[in-house]
Amino acid sequence: MATVLSLAAAWVCAGKDNERLLRGSHSSVTNTWLVASALTLFFGTRPIHYVFGDMVMYRRGFYDRYTTFMSDGMSKDSEPVWLWLQDLSHNVLSGMPLYAQYTLFCFIVCATYILLQAWACVRISKRHSYLLLLMLVANFGFYAYCVNGMRNGMACAMLLLAISYMTPHFADKVKAVVLCLLAFLIHNSVIIPIVALIGAYYILKDTRKCIYVWLASIVVSLVAGSFMENFFVGLGFGDRMSGYITNVNSTIVSEFGSDAIGRYNISFRWDFLLYSAAPIVMGWYVVCKKKIKDRKYELLLNTYILANCVWVMLIRAFFSNRFAYLSWFMYGVVLAYPFLRFKIFKHQGMVLAAVLVGNILFTWLFW
Repeated sequence: MATVLSLAAAWVCAGKDNERLLRGSHSSVTNTWLVASALTLFFGTRPIHYVFGDMVMYRRGFYDRYTTFMSDGMSKDSEPVWLWLQDLSHNVLSGMPLYAQYTLFCFIVCATYILLQAWACVRISKRHSYLLLLMLVANFGFYAYCVNGMRNGMACAMLLLAISYMTPHFADKVKAVVLCLLAFLIHNSVIIPIVALIGAYYILKDTRKCIYVWLASIVVSLVAGSFMENFFVGLGFGDRMSGYITNVNSTIVSEFGSDAIGRYNISFRWDFLLYSAAPIVMGWYVVCKKKIKDRKYELLLNTYILANCVWVMLIRAFFSNRFAYLSWFMYGVVLAYPFLRFKIFKHQGMVLAAVLVGNILFTWLFW
């Protein structure tokens, strides 16, 4: 579905001149919600099956919570909003089998994940929200964090909406703070992009300086990668997050089986680094080279850059993809936004069409 819609959108964009492209479409918001609703129904009603990875693991925790064997530790979880959603599903379908209750819970998580991203796209740019959503949906991380890393995906979707509320208006900032807090109480790992957001909004507002920090993180990763891994473990992210960096063999075996270890590449991933660099290079061209000023875009870009720095320094970890997603969840929006808001190239519609197709091709090649 994402492939067909993206290719169709690329075809339409290729035939538009710059004026029509930047003007956007009146039907963009409607199309955004239609696609988001269709995706929610499709993914939200998927069967509970081991092919969806963490979905089965979360089922085990859900069942344990509502049986006589429920552990005391479950009620003391540091991510209580996640447990509250489980309780909500359990109470709404009380009297029904646990399987039905958990199915509802998965639907709620999926709906939150997709609809919050759609809402964020509408807030970021109404007339271009449809194309922004397609860039998110066609990204190779969308599917994985919709059906597998559900908790992480849900928290990041909430954080993307929070970023859209980071405006000069006090009421909007309050909403952003509330959304950041809720995201943190769903998955503590989002503290990394939250700190990046705070840094981009209040401290490192200069995109050029953010890019320097990103380049420095590459050097640090190359010469002191092990030190940085130990440093982040020492920050106390929790057993789960620390397990993504250290004790990786036991973590992989417990989740995916003993044959999974060989499938993880722990070398320095130059391919993914180049992939991560695309929005940064584009940002350098727009902000530093073309001198275009747009606070919303600079906030999105700088937050992405600073959050990506953490992944760069942990790039050799077995589960470095979990850290990568803490910046990649906004990849599509950061990359597409300047094409839709600023006049940069002579035939901008053709360039945007190439970006849409390239986004799809990378997803297909990755999978």
